[in-house]
Amino acid sequence: MQKSTRDLLVAMSMIGTFDFMGEYIEDQEVNECIMDMYFYMLYGGIENEEKREEYFKEFEKKYNALNKEQQELVKNDYISIIEAQEKNREKEKIKKKGMRDYE
Repeated sequence: MQKSTRDLLVAMSMIGTFDFMGEYIEDQEVNECIMDMYFYMLYGGIENEEKREEYFKEFEKKYNALNKEQQELVKNDYISIIEAQEKNREKEKIKKKGMRDYE
């Protein structure tokens, strides 16, 4: 497994997208842009604001350098992540509601 592929999989699991089953993209520029997007999404909270801003600037620079088709791949990946996160949140709500029924 290539290092960039491994890094993408680790980052996806860290941002809670276990249900994310996006397509594998064999474009190094797109993958590097997506990695910066993942790390930007990972850094939350006030204590990480500086690092988060750093990843956003790097992501933005790489995203703007991509052509329209490459940008569309990044957009689709972002949308898939958000949808997977929402699906996971719904599962958690259902799970918590179910646990309260047994209390």
